[in-house]
Amino acid sequence: MVCAGGLTAWGESPSLCLSNPTGCDQPGSTINVEVMLGAGDPIVVGSQFVLMFDPAALTPLEILPGQSCDPLSPISLEIYKKVDAANGSIFFATGINPFKGESGTQGPATIACVRFLPSGTPMTEICIMAGDEEETTRLSDNSGHVAPIDNSTACPTDQVGAISCRDVIFKPECRCTSDAECDSFNGPCRIGVCNESVMLCEVMPINEGGACNDGNDCTTTDVCVQGECEGSGCTNPSLCLDELSTPPGNVMAVPVKLGAGDPFITGAQFTMQWNPAGLNLYSVQPGSWSDPASPFMVEIQNVSDAASGELFYAVGVAPGVVGTQGPATLAWVFFEVQDRALADVCLFEDSYPFLTKLVDDQARLVDSYNEGSCSSDQGPPFLDCQQFVLAEIPTTSDWGLVVLTLAFLVGAKLQFRRGNNTAAAGV
Repeated sequence: MVCAGGLTAWGESPSLCLSNPTGCDQPGSTINVEVMLGAGDPIVVGSQFVLMFDPAALTPLEILPGQSCDPLSPISLEIYKKVDAANGSIFFATGINPFKGESGTQGPATIACVRFLPSGTPMTEICIMAGDEEETTRLSDNSGHVAPIDNSTACPTDQVGAISCRDVIFKPECRCTSDAECDSFNGPCRIGVCNESVMLCEVMPINEGGACNDGNDCTTTDVCVQGECEGSGCTNPSLCLDELSTPPGNVMAVPVKLGAGDPFITGAQFTMQWNPAGLNLYSVQPGSWSDPASPFMVEIQNVSDAASGELFYAVGVAPGVVGTQGPATLAWVFFEVQDRALADVCLFEDSYPFLTKLVDDQARLVDSYNEGSCSSDQGPPFLDCQQFVLAEIPTTSDWGLVVLTLAFLVGAKLQFRRGNNTAAAGV
């Protein structure tokens, strides 16, 4: 299926549609549907959407970026996923991976690939919903702005709140009469069995606690847990604020540090919070600005709100670099100090899309482990908090460094757009 965008006053807006569901060609096989981006003028680099389905008819098995089922799609990076199988909803955000040299697309392109297991109802419907304020369907262009969606001619729907719907009609081949017809589900941690009461294949866990291979070289111990192979043994990096504060005087530099871990980190995004009564944000720079050993030199996103004292920043390694296992400097954040007693800064998780996350060289999200590395005296969602103490009076030899730093900071460009920025995160 190819979607075609509608016209707006400024150009052609892409559509966002569901393809015709396919699959279920033999007992135990899945029903597959793609989320498709239609052609339009904006260069789209990211998307997020709300998918609704009947949980009595479909069980979600897998949702992946578009490149997983369409090699021509530039959309390969999973940013966020929330699946509520009981209530029949999926919220998924995905985008390009700039660290692999991917650029955006003007469509058509595959945004995401979804697989369902049919659960008994002979006919049902899947819909992309407009969503609500917290979880909403939208596209992001290559300048960080929201790209309008126009489905009026490409995939119109009569459902209130829906922007695209597709009927799912189960084929007779979806049914089973014996366990032998469900062997496509067999694996080291599960087997497929036929539920004769509804004539559908189901999964039965086996080998609980037994050895398996989850395909991740980093996990040294892999065991079966309730039908899935789960790995452990990785050392995750921490994400901390460094106590270094230079130069003395009214300018403060706060490094954000990546700790050592097993995965090779190629990109990071973080949310920082400070007390605006004590600090004014001057500038943010990638880690390589004053740390030659840092591979992080590509700024991806910089969104700040001076009034509330919040910064969202995304950074990546230089092109062609496989990443770092740390330690390394991710970024430098510069402040003008108004009140030394209130010079406190925190890293915290925040809410979607301004999440603090790391990504590895396989475009997979990596959890940071801060306990014991940079423990905070505040509970979640705070990852690390520091109160910085600066020299009260600079010495004569310090003034040259202060002047040079101030000259650099005056030319820095800030983006105070946090309040009205609605684009998805860029890692």
